Amino acid sequence: MRIHHSHIININYIENYFTKDGGFVDLIERTTLPVSKRKKNDLLEAIKTYFN
Repeated sequence: MRIHHSHIININYIENYFTKDGGFVDLIERTTLPVSKRKKNDLLEAIKTYFN
């Protein structure tokens, strides 16, 4: 999933999501990446769908 102009991630690798502006995701491999404001809602919907 594209979370930012510069970043595409696999939702399976998300460990945490932090809200601030668009937000940030921590991935399993200890990488923190920004989430753009425009992609925030898409990411939250995908997380809700995937993890429920």
